Amino acid sequence: MTSYQTEEEQIAAIKRWWEANGKFVIIAGIVIVATVIGTRAWQNFQLSALAKASAQYDLMLRELEAGETDTVLQRSEDIMKSRADSRYAILSALLAAKVEVAKDNLEGALAKLNLAMSQAKSDKLKHIIRIRLARVLMAQGKLDEALTYATFPEQGRF
Repeated sequence: MTSYQTEEEQIAAIKRWWEANGKFVIIAGIVIVATVIGTRAWQNFQLSALAKASAQYDLMLRELEAGETDTVLQRSEDIMKSRADSRYAILSALLAAKVEVAKDNLEGALAKLNLAMSQAKSDKLKHIIRIRLARVLMAQGKLDEALTYATFPEQGRF
């Protein structure tokens, strides 16, 4: 470390350092603050969107209990459009498929189940959807196609 003879030499050295590095320090500070603010805003947005999807799904369950099947189907469509990447979209598609089966609209149920299958990431959830697809296909009399969904690929051994 350099020792300075006077306080003026020390101040002059600080000024030289600031002239050489001041812009970088200011820009780095702005970037860091902007990154922190942006990250927090994004996280808040994601949490807000998930909370909204959760509330919509909860409302959908209550509407199903009340027998409002048309409203359930519409709310399911809304959730699948607004939060297609969330688990609520998959769950709402499964619930909508249940409503479609109850209304004897098996083609609609197949469409909802296929959508849920395309979005599902969990193998366990995919197995549940495959079984439901097989049941709907059996109800349509498409036994060979139902059999393809009812047979599961080898998962390996312990």
